[in-house]
Amino acid sequence: MVRVDSKTLEVMTKRKRFLVEGTVQGIGFRPFVYRLALRYGLAGFVANDSRGAEIEIQGDDHALCCFEEAFYDELPPLANINNVQKTTLSPLIPKEPFEIRTSRAGNDTLAFVTPDANVCPDCLREMYDPKDRRYLYPFINCTNCGPRFSIIKKVPYDRPFTTMASFPMCADCESEYKDPMDRRFHAQPVACPSCGPKVWITDEKGIKLNVNDPLQVAGSWLRQEKILCIKGLGGFHLAVDARKDTAVRRLRERKWREDKPLALMVKDIEAAKKIVDLNSEEEELLKSTPRPIVLSGKNKAAGIAASVAPGVAEFGVMLPYTPLHYLLFDHSPSVLVMTSGNPSSEPLAYENEAAISRLQSIADGFLLHDRDIYNTCDDSVVRWSRDGEKLLRRARGYAPLPLTPKRFPVEQSLIALGPELKNTVTVTRKGQLVCSQHLGDLTNVSAVQAFKSSIERMINLLGVEPCGVVCDEHPQYFSTRYAKDEFGHLPLYRVQHHHAHMAAVMIEHDFEPEREVLAALWDGTGFGRDGTTWGGEFFVGGYLDFRRVAHTRPVPLPGGDGATKHPWRLATSVFHELGIDPRAKEVDWIDRQPLKDKDLLWTMLERGVRCPLSGGAGRLFDAAAAILDFDPQVTDEITYEAQAAIELEALCKNVPQTKKEGLLPFHFSRGELDLLPALFALFEQKARGVSVDILAAKFIDTAGWACGEVLREIFEKESCDTIVLSGGCFQNVRLADMVERICKNRGLEVYLPRAYPPNDGGVSLGQAAVALARRL
Repeated sequence: MVRVDSKTLEVMTKRKRFLVEGTVQGIGFRPFVYRLALRYGLAGFVANDSRGAEIEIQGDDHALCCFEEAFYDELPPLANINNVQKTTLSPLIPKEPFEIRTSRAGNDTLAFVTPDANVCPDCLREMYDPKDRRYLYPFINCTNCGPRFSIIKKVPYDRPFTTMASFPMCADCESEYKDPMDRRFHAQPVACPSCGPKVWITDEKGIKLNVNDPLQVAGSWLRQEKILCIKGLGGFHLAVDARKDTAVRRLRERKWREDKPLALMVKDIEAAKKIVDLNSEEEELLKSTPRPIVLSGKNKAAGIAASVAPGVAEFGVMLPYTPLHYLLFDHSPSVLVMTSGNPSSEPLAYENEAAISRLQSIADGFLLHDRDIYNTCDDSVVRWSRDGEKLLRRARGYAPLPLTPKRFPVEQSLIALGPELKNTVTVTRKGQLVCSQHLGDLTNVSAVQAFKSSIERMINLLGVEPCGVVCDEHPQYFSTRYAKDEFGHLPLYRVQHHHAHMAAVMIEHDFEPEREVLAALWDGTGFGRDGTTWGGEFFVGGYLDFRRVAHTRPVPLPGGDGATKHPWRLATSVFHELGIDPRAKEVDWIDRQPLKDKDLLWTMLERGVRCPLSGGAGRLFDAAAAILDFDPQVTDEITYEAQAAIELEALCKNVPQTKKEGLLPFHFSRGELDLLPALFALFEQKARGVSVDILAAKFIDTAGWACGEVLREIFEKESCDTIVLSGGCFQNVRLADMVERICKNRGLEVYLPRAYPPNDGGVSLGQAAVALARRL
């Protein structure tokens, strides 16, 4: 027997520490490390800490190298590592067996809260295995999938602090839960038919039906063109057969949703390919862990009801993401409308009794279960453009993952309350900015109550005591008034709307606090510092402040904000600004208006009565849609926000880029970009018989070219070569691509929102960044 003294053993053995930052808690990370350590015969431990996880491993060089290689190659599906700090330590003699250690008290205060995740392949395989004890169980899950954010009440993410606390585990589930070698080790929602949630079906009044298989009955109702309300992961959906136009129209009538496109859920990827023209990137997005709604071009032979998405060129499609969805598709049509369970403009329903009360006038029946939802979370919406994924609505699957900038210090806890529309809230804590899920528009009492509740829950969940509150500069926004009324004891930071758009892109791309950019910020509306409405902005500045160096020419809004719902009014205002009376010309969009309406409108414009100026670039796209008048109903009155601009983009989806010589006229002088000549040229060219799809492309391309030229001219004066593009107008892929290409061709760096929406859904993030910079 060869005896090795302790000094020799120390030379042969090494010990390393890994401090892992990122999403590593509640997703099976510790058992993953445990299994790797056993595989390679290593000593040490793994434990959760305030940033993520701490690992110490001890063994010979070869074993340590194998561990590290496998560590990066075999990470759990839900793990997301931001940083790993490695340290070499002195080995322990004698070495201890590898173990999973419990977290020390208070160590979870900075841990990431993991988003909900789609059901994994292993759980699906078990669910469809007749020999498995979870055969056909609609709540099967493991550490690699299932509910997270939607059920958690506070950290640490342990079962007693989730809505699963009311379901005591049976002996079999508890054995899995306690076994580090099992896929369900510390899977907090683990359950089975013996001890877990149950599903049932009711009639339209919420009366439970005595049936053997609720999912089979649900599928049968959908085949009979009934409207079914389904409790899902983060809220309720309203579902109907997407190929039955009568059923879809009935859903629209009951939900008060006239034209806004409805989302589709398809049985599988093959069903998706039959209704949309997926490219490879869109297919990968559809199958990705967040399982978002992906916007993709319509397949005209799809057989989908015309009323699903009228006036647009794309369907919003998603795959099933819960076991219940998969089981439902075993009995239902292969393509379902799956739209949010709420009357239009109201927040998402998430409680059984409240859903029955609010939605019984819409639904013919309810598919319910008793796993409570604590945090509502709507479906996320993404679009693929030539340079990557763009989030348009950030919710399920993405929220509430934090942003963890490396070059911008985040040392204090603030709460930013966001804008009026597409509201989100951002809470900051050490090293993190946590943007909430999409909360919606703060336009009614129920939406306001949901907003208040979400703020309270975010503060409690993240364990912070804010030392400041941030709001928009608009004095009439509810979020602004709430900041003063509810948080009046805290320092208040007001951030101009478009400054927040700019800062959101800067913080997303981890710009340093002193960095300055040149930004084009185009949207429909934002309160300007001169008291007028801004929205076609060119700023030079950084986190602390900005200079407004240029803007689009403003136009009057006859009747105020009401004009934004009537594009023909905007077109009339443009003509008035150009000194032309459209009533004297043979123009359909003015001729069909009641005489008293158009005469009153013209009188208001002539006298300047109730005609506030709007510098919103979005209003110019609305006017263009009205002048082209390709959809008279939309010209006269839109039924959802930005409908005219969205349909304008859809109209020219397949039209090639306009050549430079074919662009419409515009002017830029003394800091003002005037696109009104382009709008009048649309009118003239349409009168000469140019097709409206060509003209739609010409206007968008001209706006993009003009924006790029203004940025170039400002750059030559300011010598700022970093370009930021944001605001709702840049959801228009054609416009964004044009501006980005022009700037890059001139050697400028261009940054757009990627992980956060360019629309107002990203404003709270920018508000927080500005306030943090002011406190540095």
